[in-house]
Amino acid sequence: MSEEKIYRISVRGKLVEVDRDLYLYFYRSRRRLDYYEHDIKTEVAIRDENGEITGYMPSKEDSLDRILESGADFCDDGESIEDLVIRKLMAEKLQQCLLLLEPDERSLIDELFFNGKSERQLAAETGIPRMTICSRKYKILFKLRKLLEK
Repeated sequence: MSEEKIYRISVRGKLVEVDRDLYLYFYRSRRRLDYYEHDIKTEVAIRDENGEITGYMPSKEDSLDRILESGADFCDDGESIEDLVIRKLMAEKLQQCLLLLEPDERSLIDELFFNGKSERQLAAETGIPRMTICSRKYKILFKLRKLLEK
């Protein structure tokens, strides 16, 4: 003869008999609530083999204040993800197009745009007149624009 186990849950301070399925559902829901209200909000001590606390693992849910204290920066420069992706793709394409330039053209672009030299500085260093450098720069930029449009 098998005895059926009696399941009880506390409702407003009184024990109420329930079936097994309701009992399991109730305690699983209660455990889930405990997890959301306590477990993910509590940091855990990390212990070594001797039981000494060596550090703390932060909670799974962290406060904004604590994240900011750790040095995170949430500056929003207003740029959307789409704009960021487009800018990145254009930069990659520009790099590919720069490789298609002649070595002297690439050198001029490098000096003016990547090394930050002015046309006057470059003219003084190379002995090429500034107006010649300026006209070459515009021709190269026009060429790059055509390569980028392909």
